[in-house]
Amino acid sequence: MKVRGLARRWWPIGLLAVIGLAGGLALAAATPKAYTATATLFVGSAVSPDSAAAYNLDLFSQQRTLTYSRLIQSRDIATRTIKDLGLDMSPEELSAKISATPVPKTVLMRLSATARTPSGASDIANMFTNEFALYVSQLETPKGAKYPSAVVTVVERAAPPTSPTSPNATLYGLAGLGVGVVLGLLVSYVLRFLDRGVRTSKEVSDVLKSPVLAELPREPSSGNRKLNVADTEATAYGEAIRKLRAKLLYATVDSPPRVIALVAAESTMATTATAANLAVVMDRVGRQVVLVEGDMREPRLGGYLGELTSTRSSAGSEGSSLCAVLTGDVSTADALLQIPDTGVDVLLAGAPSNSGSDALATDALAKLFTELRSSHDVVLCDTPGLLSVVDAIDIGRVCDGVLFVVPQGKIQKEQLSAAADALRSVGVNVIGAVLTDVR
Repeated sequence: MKVRGLARRWWPIGLLAVIGLAGGLALAAATPKAYTATATLFVGSAVSPDSAAAYNLDLFSQQRTLTYSRLIQSRDIATRTIKDLGLDMSPEELSAKISATPVPKTVLMRLSATARTPSGASDIANMFTNEFALYVSQLETPKGAKYPSAVVTVVERAAPPTSPTSPNATLYGLAGLGVGVVLGLLVSYVLRFLDRGVRTSKEVSDVLKSPVLAELPREPSSGNRKLNVADTEATAYGEAIRKLRAKLLYATVDSPPRVIALVAAESTMATTATAANLAVVMDRVGRQVVLVEGDMREPRLGGYLGELTSTRSSAGSEGSSLCAVLTGDVSTADALLQIPDTGVDVLLAGAPSNSGSDALATDALAKLFTELRSSHDVVLCDTPGLLSVVDAIDIGRVCDGVLFVVPQGKIQKEQLSAAADALRSVGVNVIGAVLTDVR
């Protein structure tokens, strides 16, 4: 569940990181390719039979490579190269595509040229070195002398490169990835700042000022049918619902709550599912349980449980409902149904009715719960949303306590706080809470 929580929290980072990576690679693919060809030049000087003089001349040549690497930007050389190759560019533009680097502690110098095509790069590099060698020869020949004091010789001509030097797809991809991660962090922070939904047990406990008795993970089966104990004996959901059962049955040994309403800030299937599954696991440990559907406006318990059975021929007939029991038209025993393969009794609300919910505010509900308490060990009551109608408050007043059902991330802190205040304002006992749909 922690891994799922992290995944939900950090998904903007992962998504934007992937988008950034894809964007960087796409930009690299759209950027015109550039190829670089390199030629190697030898800087020499007059030959001397004297070893000491030869050493000094070698130092002289090394110093000359540093000077020539700067001289390479000469406008005259660029102009000659443009004329030789018939290039459509200015000398400044060509000079920007040329670079020269001395090889440390040698008399070698590497000259590189960049162009849009491999052959273009090698042609420019070779022609430029030719013009540069000629330029140096003219520059280094003293007036009246026959030979230059230093010469530049091409020792390795530039060959057409086999791969582009730019754009660097790896670098573009990493840059896009980095930008995506940074944007993802910002988006994640903003979403967390704006998200007022309750997601953790600590948040629930802090808002309700009551303990969280269990965290129920999201299970596909728990959302549309009752818990099948035999099939889910070792599942995370099965263990969590048993933990909730233990907290309710044994946390207060002297006087455990026997009539419990399951409430939520907003109407949700989570109260129905939790009540039904809790009733089934309580039945498994020998408790006689009755499940009462207290939502008369939008009843859903019958649809959730599916087909129900009864040992009485009159039970479940038309008019046999909670409303009919409260008005005295039908006896409690005649209205009770049963979940198949269990001993859990069920009292359904009947057909949707807004007027029928008025009966929940009468003394008849308290009398019904007293009757059910005498025949059952535990009474569990499903209720509508606290903030939409008053029915849950009317039910909570005549129960031993209420259990808050909080679907993870679907209820805001302000809603949960308002719902708790509404109950406590009329003296309803909040036993605790259960966080459902935990991922």
